Amino acid sequence: MADAKPRVKFNTAGDLLVSSAQLCDLLRVTPEIISRHHKSGMPKAATGWWNLREVLAYLGHAKGDKTKDHSAATRKLVAEADLKESKAAREKKLLEILEGEYISRADVAQAWANRVLEMKISFTKLGKRIGSEFTDPEERARIEKVVNGLVEEYLESYARAGEYTPKVKAKGKGKPKG
Repeated sequence: MADAKPRVKFNTAGDLLVSSAQLCDLLRVTPEIISRHHKSGMPKAATGWWNLREVLAYLGHAKGDKTKDHSAATRKLVAEADLKESKAAREKKLLEILEGEYISRADVAQAWANRVLEMKISFTKLGKRIGSEFTDPEERARIEKVVNGLVEEYLESYARAGEYTPKVKAKGKGKPKG
């Protein structure tokens, strides 16, 4: 057993160096895989020896900033996996659209516009409805005027210009006649 080669040693800088056989055992890969990684840029300390910290950083297993530590091959694999996930999510959404899970934006906008119009009509009739509870014509007119004024004020405070607000063209302004 005295002839057995060491599988681990330290270099002069104090870094842990492992033999190729030990690296294969640690990473649970074959020597061919180690050779392939070396050809694609994995750092080697010396013939048959690997700086464990540099190897782990190359493979993306080291602690710290992952974007700096990943090799080009590892970043490519991560990017491909992300692309596949986003394509799967897109296909799922398209399938849900085809199955009728989603409502078109125009349909939603039209439904909300109709609902708001119904509410506006109901509110504008509120003054007449409350006024009908009073028998005195002068009192009824005064109540209708107050309620209609409040309703108009509230509707104006909720009105806004936006994507779904129709554009109102001013009459009589623009080109002069004649």
